Amino acid sequence: MRILSEYEQFMVYELDDSGERIRLDIANESEIGSLLNPEQVFVIVKEELRRIYIWKGAKSPVRKRFISSRVA
Repeated sequence: MRILSEYEQFMVYELDDSGERIRLDIANESEIGSLLNPEQVFVIVKEELRRIYIWKGAKSPVRKRFISSRVA
């Protein structure tokens, strides 16, 4: 059985204005909190839990919020 590094256990994607995903290079989960911003939308994938989370900042554009659901 292969043990995954922490980076491989989750992936974080930022959505740009066109709806394209940009994978962020995050070393550990504690860094995610510093990225969360009220004007951004992120898709966070936790492989080990088989879960997808969407961060929709309170001031993020409605278009990005909609796109994040489709991307997820």
